[in-house]
Amino acid sequence: MVQNGKNGFTIVEFMTASLMDPVELEAIRKELRRLVEEEDHRKMILDFTKVQYLSSQALGIITEMRSRLKALPRSSFVLCGIGPKLMELLKI
Repeated sequence: MVQNGKNGFTIVEFMTASLMDPVELEAIRKELRRLVEEEDHRKMILDFTKVQYLSSQALGIITEMRSRLKALPRSSFVLCGIGPKLMELLKI
C-alpha cells in the first residue's frame, strides 16, 4: 500500500508477513522504481511492521532503493517497523 504522508514523504506499507516470493518482489522493485523515476518521489518511508521474513532479493531491493535515492538531491530513505528478526537480518 502506498500513501502520501506528512512533509512530502511517500509511505510504502508492506501488507504481507513474508517478502520471499520472487515474482512479488520483482513487482515491488518495479513499483518502487516507478515511484522514484516517473513520479519523482524522493522521500520514502518503507514500513515493515507486518513483515516477519525477508529474502536476499528483498534485501537487494532495499539496498538498491537506498542507493538510488541517496544519489538524488533533497531525498530521504527511512525504514520503519523493523522487528527483532528483521533487524538481525539487516545487521548481517
